[in-house]
Amino acid sequence: MPRDRKGSSSRWHCHPLRMFSKLRLRSSKKFNEEGTSSSTPGKVEQKASASTGTQKKKAKLIEINDRDSILSVAFLDEKHILGGGPNGTIRCWQVEDTSGNLKEVGAPMDAGSDVYDIAVSQNGKWVVSGTFRGQVRVWNVQSRKKVTELTGHAGPVYAVDVSPDGSKIVTGSDYRTACIWSLPTGQSLHTLVHDGRCVCAAKFSSEGRLVATATWERESIRIYDAQDGYLLVDFKVKVSVLSNVSVAWSRDNTSLFALSCYGDIHYLDVSTGATLAKWRIHSNYHPQCIALAGNETYIAASANSSVSFWDTVTRRQIGSPIAHADTVRSMAVSEDHDLLTSADKTITLRNLHDIFPSRYCDNTEHSSTTRKKIDKTKKFIRDLQNKLANLKSRSEEQSHKLTSVRNQRRIAAQQDRDRTITALTTELEQRERSVAAKTDELAAVRKDLERLPDVSHELISVRGGLRIFRSQYFKIRQLYCEQITKLELAVENSQPKIAPVEDYVTDSDARAERTIIRNLEELNVVVQLSAMFIAAGLMEGFKSPTVEEQSSAAQRASTTIKRTLVLRLSGKSRNDMALVLPNLFQAYLACHLHRIISSWTLENGCDALVEGMYDRLRLSESQTSCGQWRSLTRTYIFPELASDPDGLITATVQGLVDIAVAAGCAVSVSAARSKISSRFRNRISLIISTAGELSKSIGDALAADFKLLAVQPAQVFDETTMEVDRARGTLRGQKVLCTTHLGLSKEVLTESPEKRNRLAVTTVIKSKVLLNASLG
Repeated sequence: MPRDRKGSSSRWHCHPLRMFSKLRLRSSKKFNEEGTSSSTPGKVEQKASASTGTQKKKAKLIEINDRDSILSVAFLDEKHILGGGPNGTIRCWQVEDTSGNLKEVGAPMDAGSDVYDIAVSQNGKWVVSGTFRGQVRVWNVQSRKKVTELTGHAGPVYAVDVSPDGSKIVTGSDYRTACIWSLPTGQSLHTLVHDGRCVCAAKFSSEGRLVATATWERESIRIYDAQDGYLLVDFKVKVSVLSNVSVAWSRDNTSLFALSCYGDIHYLDVSTGATLAKWRIHSNYHPQCIALAGNETYIAASANSSVSFWDTVTRRQIGSPIAHADTVRSMAVSEDHDLLTSADKTITLRNLHDIFPSRYCDNTEHSSTTRKKIDKTKKFIRDLQNKLANLKSRSEEQSHKLTSVRNQRRIAAQQDRDRTITALTTELEQRERSVAAKTDELAAVRKDLERLPDVSHELISVRGGLRIFRSQYFKIRQLYCEQITKLELAVENSQPKIAPVEDYVTDSDARAERTIIRNLEELNVVVQLSAMFIAAGLMEGFKSPTVEEQSSAAQRASTTIKRTLVLRLSGKSRNDMALVLPNLFQAYLACHLHRIISSWTLENGCDALVEGMYDRLRLSESQTSCGQWRSLTRTYIFPELASDPDGLITATVQGLVDIAVAAGCAVSVSAARSKISSRFRNRISLIISTAGELSKSIGDALAADFKLLAVQPAQVFDETTMEVDRARGTLRGQKVLCTTHLGLSKEVLTESPEKRNRLAVTTVIKSKVLLNASLG
């Protein structure tokens, strides 16, 4: 970013009054052939020497004084120069003749804000400007009209340049970015990202294949491929803070000159990334910009308010620096070796032919000779660098090999030591374990020897106790035989009295069995009729429910009946549902009653110890004794039947409502609950109370163990355990969907020749089921 005359970063403000341009001549210094300087008067005309009779050329100086600061200058051609500054315009001046007359031509070009850099295409057709507000504008030189404006930079644009073929533009701006643009279309081709805060320099190589960018905040000059935007080389050089005048390309595109912020000129090799040469200029106080001559024999460098010239081959200063009135902000050298500089509000044009030795201004022989020297020097430096790189590579390779061998030997020796130590440690541990085992054995033997007298005394006392136990055993055995004899006599005497009692118990068990069978059959009939009546009452408002209502009801109904049965309800018509819904209610009530009635059985209520005791008892005692024992040890696991019968009735009503909504009854949940509770509550209460009585009858039965039968869903149809109304052949392979009628089985202990007692299982009532084929 440009600086003011004190070195601080700021924007330049112009005076509100307009001043007219004027020309003036100053005294200058002239260089002789040896590179020394001599003072000459500041006149434009040529004067003959009185002493020698030869003519000497005077150093011509043309100066433009303007009311605004000039931040950037450029040659449009040999007769026209351009300048731009904080007033936001680009102006053009024409040098009319050798006398130094100069006038402003054409209308100023409005750049939009402070002009930081100007670039001219090689064909002289286009002018590109970069400004403080990030505006990049392309101008037609002939018409002075804006051709296009490139948008995309969010901060100031410090550097612009045009490729030699005029097809691309490169810009460097704030926020660490440089961009390559297509000049015909104005589109961004590549974005080049830097490490520093702003990119203050961006230059195309002479053939346009490469792009050099630089940032003043970090030590970084980067070389990119202009075609694909790939980074090729990154030089660690920190350039001056001023805009796009701190780097310059050589004509062969292989090297680059750069002025660092420390006052050094770096001669960089682009192909190898090496520094070919480096030398200090006349001052390190505010080094600003450089300008390379077209024949590359010398380079101009500015520091603060002075400009010095340096031989590019010998790196020696040519003559003395040229002083300016203020800080030199921009500088350019034309093909005819005219030096164009800008210092604050002044643009200065000097003819270097008049003050330089001829070998620096000659474009033919001396230039060719100089170029050959430069090429020869470059080749020599590259060869040295290649040899040094080869030697370094070979040295590193040998060092790596030596280090690898040393490491391998050290590792092998360490591994041998580790193996030896491990073997010795293992052997030592084994010996320690062996010694410890022998010590333990010895200690045990010693303890046994110490206890030997005590053991002898214990053996004597045990023998005495054994004699006492034998005498007591014989006495108890005699008493036992006497008691057995008395018990047998008592049983024989009481046998006529027990026979009538056993007959009464047998008749009572037979009546209890008939009562259980009759109550279960009546309960199945009541459940079937109740399911039909409830379904008929709810079918009055049947229609297809919403998906949300049906899904919620189906999820609640799945907790009682299986989800497979609930899923079969979807897609049923009204006619089909009139047949299916009673079966679903009947299946729900059967499942619900099965849990209530089976709550008295040992499988659901007793722990494993009681079950094991009961199984062993059934194999050794009579059925009546087993029944009494089971009746005394049974456990009730359905407390709602006794503690909260109303809550049990309400839960039963809610289950019927969920099934009805899942089936498609369009009545609301509250309306269905109200209808079932008002019309069928007494019937549901009767069903639950009957189930409770049946459960108690089954639990109190002594003649047999009664169990309810209910076939689980997804079981293959079995003719021996289910009743159906269809022919047997057509139902083979079908699976059970649900149980609609509860069945009953009986387990009785019987005498058998093979075994003393054996369980006989009899199906009293077969359970009825609903198959998958029944719902279509």
